[in-house]
Amino acid sequence: MRTIFLFQFLLLLFCITQATAKDNLLLLDAQGRILFQIESKSFGIRFRHSVALSFVEEWFTIKQGQLVLEKTIYEDFGAGLPFQPEQNQIMQFKDKKIILSNYNSAFKSFEQRVGRIAEHTLLLPGQPSIPLSRFVEPGGAITFKVQTITP
Repeated sequence: MRTIFLFQFLLLLFCITQATAKDNLLLLDAQGRILFQIESKSFGIRFRHSVALSFVEEWFTIKQGQLVLEKTIYEDFGAGLPFQPEQNQIMQFKDKKIILSNYNSAFKSFEQRVGRIAEHTLLLPGQPSIPLSRFVEPGGAITFKVQTITP
């Protein structure tokens, strides 16, 4: 009886902790120093495609301490851009844009090189966009990572 009670108590405690945990998006430099951090459930990275020269957006959600690629939005087909969905992906055409979704690719972290021409920009829902060149010089790298804060 005590074991069941203890298990239920620990399960309840875990659920409460998970419900109140907050995820911060961290941007780190090559030495691991924090360049930027914000509490967020989603974010995007916009960049200019090197061949098509139109903008591409990659949108991520933060789930269980991971960065999950959800969708890519682009205007033109070009080198390196998907031209058909794979496996469970969904391709839609909306407002003159191509939306490829249902990637569900999860990462603990990833590195983004800031392009010289690509104009890499951080997109946060409801906030002004932030050029990544604000944090590092073009050619430099920024690591995207999640920091989960539990009370």
